[in-house]
Amino acid sequence: MSNISSFPTAIPDGDDLILGSQTDVAGTPHTKNFTVQSIVDLAPGGGSGDSYLPLAGGTMSGNLRIAKTFPSLELQDLPTGSSNSRFIKFLNSIGTESGSIRHQFGPDGGGDPGITIKTEGLGRTSFRVGQSMFEWKMYESSASAVETAMIVATKNSTVSRLTLYDGDIEIDEAGDGIILKSPDGTKYKVTVANGGSLVVTAV
Repeated sequence: MSNISSFPTAIPDGDDLILGSQTDVAGTPHTKNFTVQSIVDLAPGGGSGDSYLPLAGGTMSGNLRIAKTFPSLELQDLPTGSSNSRFIKFLNSIGTESGSIRHQFGPDGGGDPGITIKTEGLGRTSFRVGQSMFEWKMYESSASAVETAMIVATKNSTVSRLTLYDGDIEIDEAGDGIILKSPDGTKYKVTVANGGSLVVTAV
């Protein structure tokens, strides 16, 4: 019999056949063919539709490619009382975390529901999209406390929708300004002239 290591390799399909042995009711083994999909169906999380064996932890080296129509990557919730945060972490060449995407499902485990994208290291920055709001946070160093830079709140908020913390708003181009709307519906553009006087122009 030929050494199977000398055969060419291939990526199997669900209807490809695998040679195996099946024992009958009398305990006698018989050589049979099994489809790849039938083996997958025996595993927890298996099933029809080109399913694959689930990965229960561990480390995968290389790239992960999901090549199906409407592909998805699922980060499943845990029971109440467990930490409801799920992370996709990005590591640099020495294995240190350089950034992450975090999904907070709810208050269990801390934090409000939302998705946070964060860079690590010195001068960290994070962006969080939560319940009808967008939040931008900055850090002076990797060990400093959170410094909120900007919040864009829901339209129905009783406070301003855009709140800027600890800084100025600068419009760098001359002639550009802020457009405000009066109660009668007229829009006015507020700019500044040489010498610092404000100029209000209907637009």
